Formats: sequence, C-alpha cells, structure tokens
Amino acid sequence: MALKYSFEEFSIWYQYGLTLMCDQKYYKAYLVFKECIRMRPDHVTCHLLLAQIALENLLLIDESLEWCEKVHEITDQKNKKALIINGCALCLKAKLQNQYAMEINYYEKALEIFKKANSIDPTDYLSLFHIAHCNAILRQIPEAIEFVQKALKYKPDDKDSLHLFALLLTSTKNYESAHTIILKASALFEDFELYYTKIRIEEMLFGFNKSVNSILNLIVAYKQKLQNASDRALPSVSLSYPGVMSQAKNVALSIQSVDSNHSLETVALLNLQHSYKLNESIGKKVSMLLQIDRLEAKTSSIQQSQNFQQNILLIRILTLIGEFYLRHDKLIDAEMCCQEIAVLNSMSYLHIYLKGRIHEYKQEFSQAKKHYQNALSINPYHIPSLQQLSIVLCYLEDFHLAEKMIRDAISLNNSLPDSWHILARVLDYINDSQSALKCYQTCLQLEATNPIIPFTTLTRIL
Repeated sequence: MALKYSFEEFSIWYQYGLTLMCDQKYYKAYLVFKECIRMRPDHVTCHLLLAQIALENLLLIDESLEWCEKVHEITDQKNKKALIINGCALCLKAKLQNQYAMEINYYEKALEIFKKANSIDPTDYLSLFHIAHCNAILRQIPEAIEFVQKALKYKPDDKDSLHLFALLLTSTKNYESAHTIILKASALFEDFELYYTKIRIEEMLFGFNKSVNSILNLIVAYKQKLQNASDRALPSVSLSYPGVMSQAKNVALSIQSVDSNHSLETVALLNLQHSYKLNESIGKKVSMLLQIDRLEAKTSSIQQSQNFQQNILLIRILTLIGEFYLRHDKLIDAEMCCQEIAVLNSMSYLHIYLKGRIHEYKQEFSQAKKHYQNALSINPYHIPSLQQLSIVLCYLEDFHLAEKMIRDAISLNNSLPDSWHILARVLDYINDSQSALKCYQTCLQLEATNPIIPFTTLTRIL
C-alpha cells in the first residue's frame, strides 16, 4: 500500500525488497532491487543484493558477475563481498563445464579473486575457506590445509571449513585425524554431507559394521530436513551446501524435468560409492523408516513440487544404500532399494543405473550394458555410469567401445584415479602395454592426494 502513494520513494522500495527476501520470494525481490537501482544507481548494497540473489537463489551466473563488476565501477576500492560473490560465480561456472581443462581454468581465476578478497580482510574466514577449497580442487593440498586451518582459527565451528579439513586429511591418508574432525562436525550439525563423509571414513577405518549407526543417522537427518522444510513451508530442500552441488554439471545438463530444476542442490550425491552390511534388526529399522517415508509422501498435503524435491533426495540416499548392499553381497536388499526408487521415479537415471549395477553383480552383462546406456541417455554426464559401462564392455569383449566410454569419463573429470585404473585395464586387454603403464602411473599419482569423496561436493556462497 505504501508503494501506491510513494512510487518514487527509494526507502519504501528498498524495504519492500528486503521483505520479499525474508519471505523467500527471490525473483520478485530481484525485480524490486533492480527498480531501486534505477532510482539510486550508486547504491552499493542494492548491487550486492542483486548479485547475491542472482547467484544464490536464481542461478543467473552471468548476471551475478555483471552486478559484481558494477560494484567495482561505482566504488573507489575493491569490495570484499563483491569479490567473494564473483569468485563463487566462477566456481559454479566451472562446475557447468564439460571439459576438465576449462573447469580448472575457472577455478584458477576464482582462486586469484578470493586472494584479492582476503587481502582486504586477512581475518575473514569465508575468503580463507574459498582459497582453501580452490587449492584443494587444484590438488595443492599443503596450501589448502594451511588456509583451512586459518579459517578455523577465526571461526572454529564453521561447518564447511570443518568438512573441508576432514576431506583434506583423507587426501593425505590421515583417516584417524579426519575421523576426529568429522565426528566434531557431525555432532554440531545434522547435515547429510557430513554423515556421508563420516560413513566413508568409518568404512575405511573400521569396516562396514561400524557404519551402521551413521547410516541410521543419515536417514534420520534426511527425515528431519524434510520435516523442517515442511514446518517452514520452504519452496525447496537445500543440502547446502551446496547443496548444490559434485559434479554440479547435473545442474544444467540433466534432462529429467524433475531433477534439472534442483540438481544444483543435490549434486554431491551423484557419485555415491559406498558399501556396508546391516544386521537383521538394523535392516528392519531402515526398511521401516523408508516405508514411513513412502506413506508420508502419498498422504502429504505439501505442494507437488516440494514432493518432487524430497523424492530426489530420497532417490540418492537409496542409491547409496543399494550400492552398499551390493558391495557386501546383500543382493536381495539392494533389489529392495531399487524397487523403492522405482516407486519414487522409475525414469530416474539413478534408478536405471542401480538396476545396471544389480545386473552386473548377477553377471548379466548384456542387461547391465543396456541399463547403463539408458542411464547415460538421460544424463550423458553421469561418470559412474560411464565407468561401469566401460567395465561391462570389457566383459563383453568390446574393448574399443569400452576405451571410448572411459575416455569420455576422463574428459569430464581427469582427477579420478578410478577412471585411470579402468582405462589402464582396458589398454591391457588390447595389449597396449606402454599406454597402460602410463595410465597406472597417473592413477597412483592421483591416488596419493585423492580425498575420500571429491572436493567438488563442497559448495558454498556466503
């Protein structure tokens, strides 16, 4: 009503935009702040809010970069927040690249920008975290550890810094210290990514039996996240992280109508490769929780789009559990997970991928090949499908196609030692010993600094 009588009053528009942000109506807020800029072109805060909303809520990466540039034009000195948003935009742009060389190029540019932001305020934990994160992705592990320790010095309870520190310790194979850090972080925060990392570290240290409690905590955290989202009537379920976010290529590249809108918040779940074994009582508890989820999904009055997002997250958790079962010879339980995913979305590429894994376990290689190809037809950038398809093609003695598939996986991300190991095996099959030896060497070099899950699963903006 105030706008009706004060159309050109900047303060009224500005307060209206802030109110829309609090109400999580980000696109309307974006338009209102643009109107504020029309009235006050030199208002730095409005430019920063536009840059933040464009990147964090609307995923308008190029527009966010433009607003950051305008901030630098209207101020005499570099603005720390604008630099951080600029660097984060370049990091998200890196995740959308199809070629690893371009991805690394964007991370290097982002690293330089974060360093400029840190030079303005050396005690800013956020810029220190981003410097450490970029260094980790670029495999500059000692530098990354140094900067993340500085970030924790200024904010010891920062979730993402603790998580990154644990991953860096796993890249140096110091799993005991990494476990100590991740225990501290998971005690402070109920977060899917933290539980996921904790499960991986515990499996590495103690085997799958120790991971049982963490698996249950994972499912409880999933249910709690959905409950909190429902209580606040949020329009989306965010993992953030980054949510957004490992292979955040899925953000723009997934063809699935349901996944494509929200994959930036769930990318960290795309490459879940775990395993565990549940005893009968624990298995019943997990099954009961999942059945309750299905019942609640059917009877919920939450908006349909909200249910879609919940299903996306549950599909990835079920894929994780299914792969754990397969790695520990629990075929029937893995098939039950696959059936649960089918109820949620039978056309999900993760459902088709898990079916391929089940057929591969049964040594039904022709069926496994078919399912991996179908999964790739939906999401051509799903690296686990490319890796497993290459292995299956070797069993079927189609070595040249197997080589092509694994080289495609390497072109998407050439920092994964598993991909280089598969390529080496393929080259061994075709008697190319020289090339195979180089691939084995590359695999060993990467494994020396390989974290337990990819560094790119971590993404944050502000």
